[in-house]
Amino acid sequence: MFYKQIHDRSALDYSGNFNRTTYDTLRASVWIAVVQVPLSSVTSRLFLPFLGLHRQTMDAPHIGVMLVALSFLTTSDAVLPGNPKVIDMTYTFDDTTIYWPTAKSFRLTNVFRNYTAGGYWYEAAEMEAADHGGTHLDAPAHFSRNKWRTDDIPIERLMGPAVVVDISAKTTGNAEYEVTPQDFQDWENTHGRIPDGCLLFVKTGWGKYWPDKRQYLGTDTKNTSLLHFPGIHPDGARWLVQNRGMHAVGIDTASLDYGQSTTYESHQILFGANVPGFENVAHLDQLPTKGAIVYALPMKIGDGSGGPVRMIGVLGGTVGAAGTAKPMVGLMCFLAGLFFTLLPVALLFLTTSDAVLPGNPKVIDMTYTFDGTTIYWPTLKSFRLTNVFRNYTTGGFWFESSELEAAEHGGTHLDAPAHFSRNNWRTDDIPIERLMGPAVVVDISAKTTGNAEYMVTAQDFQDWENTHGRIPDGCLLFVKTGWGKYWPDKSQYLGTDTKNTSLLHFPGIHPDGARWLVQNRGMHAVGIDTASLDYGQSTTFEVHQILFGANVPGFENVAHLDQLPTKGAIVYALPMKIGDGSGGPLRMIGVLGGTVGAAGTAKPMVGLMCFLAGLFFTLLP
Repeated sequence: MFYKQIHDRSALDYSGNFNRTTYDTLRASVWIAVVQVPLSSVTSRLFLPFLGLHRQTMDAPHIGVMLVALSFLTTSDAVLPGNPKVIDMTYTFDDTTIYWPTAKSFRLTNVFRNYTAGGYWYEAAEMEAADHGGTHLDAPAHFSRNKWRTDDIPIERLMGPAVVVDISAKTTGNAEYEVTPQDFQDWENTHGRIPDGCLLFVKTGWGKYWPDKRQYLGTDTKNTSLLHFPGIHPDGARWLVQNRGMHAVGIDTASLDYGQSTTYESHQILFGANVPGFENVAHLDQLPTKGAIVYALPMKIGDGSGGPVRMIGVLGGTVGAAGTAKPMVGLMCFLAGLFFTLLPVALLFLTTSDAVLPGNPKVIDMTYTFDGTTIYWPTLKSFRLTNVFRNYTTGGFWFESSELEAAEHGGTHLDAPAHFSRNNWRTDDIPIERLMGPAVVVDISAKTTGNAEYMVTAQDFQDWENTHGRIPDGCLLFVKTGWGKYWPDKSQYLGTDTKNTSLLHFPGIHPDGARWLVQNRGMHAVGIDTASLDYGQSTTFEVHQILFGANVPGFENVAHLDQLPTKGAIVYALPMKIGDGSGGPLRMIGVLGGTVGAAGTAKPMVGLMCFLAGLFFTLLP
C-alpha cells in the first residue's frame, strides 16, 4: 500500500509543468549505473519479492524512498547511537599514580566504610593531591600568566577529532628524543594536513612503562635532574602554533617537554597561544591515527592551572542523536535507501572540511565549578585549592601549581553503587559505556514549587511516559526539580547553611519511584539537580540503596538541566577515575545535534547543494 500511494502520486505529478524529458534522461543514467545491475543479482530477486514488489514496476526513486522510510520506521530503544567502541584514555588515580617527583601524590582516605547503625551499608572518603599528576589537564595558566585557567577553557576546545602522531620508533633506545617540525610534516605527507579543531596526540610509546616510575620517569627519586623521557621540541611546538589550528596537544609522557628540560619552553609556547595540554595520556596505542573523536573532560576547578581529566576516545557511531536503527532491518534498509537515492551525487561529498566536532552540535556544560562556594553535604569536607607556587621563576618564566583536597561526594559528582551497596561497582569499576548515552529529563519542577519535601513517584514516571513514550533502555535519566536556581546559596539549596542535617529540605525521588525504575526500566544511571537522590529529610537513604543495589550509578548536583531538552541530547558523564572510590568529582556535558562519532563533516554549502540535488532527482517525481 505504501508503494502504491507513492507510485500513484508520481503518475499525477508527471502531468504538471515539469520537463520530464530532461528528468528522464538524467534518471536513465542513474538507473543503469546504480539500479539495473544491482537488481539483476540474486539478492534483488530474493529481496523484492520478499517485500511483495516486482522489478518490472520499480524504479530508483521509489526504491530509495521506500527503503529510507523503512529504516526510520524501525528504531530501537535508545543506546549510544551506532554502538561505537569507547576507549578509556585515563589512568586510575590510586597509590601507584605517577606525579612529578616534587609534587604531592594522590591519597584517598576512608572516612567511613561499614554498616551504619541503621543497618545499611555506607562509605565515603576524602582525597588530596597536586593538580598536575596522573592523566591530567595543563591549563594555559600553568606556564602563561593571564591565559586560560582550568574553568576558563571553552568546553568545545576539550573535544574533537583526534590526530595521533606516532614517533615511538624514534624513541626506542632514545629517551631524550624531541618531536621536531619535520616529524609533523612527515606525518602530513602520509596522512594529510593536521586539521583545525583537532586534539593532537603525540605517541612516544612511553605508556608501556606505566606505572613503573623508574622506567616511566627515569627515576623513582625526587631528583628532577634524573628525569629521562621524550617530549616535544620547542621548534615543533612553535611550528604547530604558527601553522596549525589544533585545539589541544596531548602526550603519553609526564610532560610536553622532554625530561631534561629546565625551561619548559614547549609549555610556554603552546600555553602562550592558549593551547591546553594533556599529559600522561593512557592507551594511545588503541587510538587510530585518524578517525576517532576524543572527549577530554577535566575536573572543573575554579582558578586552577590544571586538574585531573577523564578522557575517552569514541570510534565509529554517530554519537550526537538519540536512537538507532534496529541492527539488521533498519541498517539494511537505510544503507539500501542511501544507495538508491544518494549515490549519483555521493562523489561530491568527498570535499570534506577541516576537522571540527562533526555537525557543530551545541554543547551544554552540566557541571558546577569547584571552588570556595561549592556545596557539599553539611558533614563532609569541602573543596579547597591551595596555591603551591604562582609567580615568575628564577628562570624568568611564569609557573603555577596547586594542591586540592575535598570529600569524594560534593559539587557535581558521581555516586558509585558502592557508596550505599557493599560489593557493588566502585568508581573505577563502572563500565565507561554506562556513563554516557541518550538523556531523558523528567521535569517535576511544577510539583516542587512551594514543596521542598516532594518525592518523585512511580506515577510521575508513568505520566511522563504517557506523554513522551517509554523511558528507553540505556538512557541516562535526569530528574529536574528546578532546584538548580538556588545554587550556590546553601541556605536555599540545602535548606540550611549549618551542619545540622535534620534541617535539610529539598526534593528527591520516592523509594517507590526508584523501585519501579529498577524493576521495570533499563536506564544506565539516574541524576538529579539536588544534593541527593533521596529527599532532604531522609535518614535511611532508601533510594540510594535501591538504585545502587541494582548497580545503577547516580549523579547529584547536576547543573543546567533547564538547558537540556526532554529528549534528544546525548550526555557524557565522566568522573575522576578514583581507584577503590565510592564516587568522585564529575564533569558532565550534554550534546545537542550533530553526529559526534566520526571525524570530518561535509562542507556546508557543497553538502547542502548535494543533498538538495539528490532530493530533486530522486524524490520529485
